[in-house]
Amino acid sequence: MFSAAYTLAFYAFLKGELVLSEGNDVHSVLCINDIRMEDTQFTVVLKSSKTDQMGKGVTLLLRSRDSNICPVKSMFIFFR
Repeated sequence: MFSAAYTLAFYAFLKGELVLSEGNDVHSVLCINDIRMEDTQFTVVLKSSKTDQMGKGVTLLLRSRDSNICPVKSMFIFFR
């Protein structure tokens, strides 16, 4: 789980979206339902972020990489 979370955070440039802490709204934290898996990629829906002043959210697309450290491979291993 930690490998998948940290790899996702690194490649998607996430910071506070992964952790619920004091001052964060429970609806702004990344949930399992916010991740959609496909064969060689996945999408991550961020409902809000620090730079999203209008509160529209954003969808990130992460594709598989041909390397030892790959967010898609890590997520597939986690979801097995």
